Amino acid sequence: MSFDKEVSIIIPAKNEEAYLPKTLDSLKRQKGLSKMEIIVSVSPETTDKTALIAERYRCKVVEGGRPATARNSGANKASYETLFFLDADTYPENDYFLSKALSEFNSRNLDVAGTFLFPDFVGNGFKKSIYNMIFSIENRVFLKRQKTKKPKMQSGMFFKKDAITALNGFKEGIFGEDSEIAERAVNHNPPFNFGILESCGPLITSVRRYEREGIINVLLKVLYLNAKAEIFGYDSLVGVYDNFYKLS
Repeated sequence: MSFDKEVSIIIPAKNEEAYLPKTLDSLKRQKGLSKMEIIVSVSPETTDKTALIAERYRCKVVEGGRPATARNSGANKASYETLFFLDADTYPENDYFLSKALSEFNSRNLDVAGTFLFPDFVGNGFKKSIYNMIFSIENRVFLKRQKTKKPKMQSGMFFKKDAITALNGFKEGIFGEDSEIAERAVNHNPPFNFGILESCGPLITSVRRYEREGIINVLLKVLYLNAKAEIFGYDSLVGVYDNFYKLS
């Protein structure tokens, strides 16, 4: 039996009523799939209509929490053998994104895979060029490090279910849990196959944090936290969500 075009999509969400509909609309337009389910892991701290929106789109709604907790909760409820973890403010622009991604994921015999990201920004040309440059550099880093012992990835992550089970899911309570699990995957015994998917193109993601906190401020935070993870490991970033890098 082939699972090539069957996918469970897991979306952590906290107060995402402004972004979630656009993401769900884009997922509902996806073509070339045999089966798809969308699981929205809603934080118990949510105070808006996120859960109602997810129900209106006929998603499975489960209790979530911080991003890692929400992803693990969703994975436990997934029906299919391929899992796709997506943020609530990130979406595929191409209607065949998932079909192309799954084809490449399986043809390369990958267990874990990341994707490229591109900024969702409409504004003046100078600021847009800055965002494009930031994300282009980030994508090049993803690609360059995919064959190393310290790969990187963010929102838009594919997993075989048995891989995420063997890895005991995302590590909770740290910054960079997405890249941390990729690192654990390639260093697992035996190692899981990791790669960055290119044929599907990039996902489009919000730049709301940059807009809220300022581009320079966010870049400095991210550079500092990534450098700390490189030198001292991801365990050194326990508590960052509470003390330094709140997501919402």
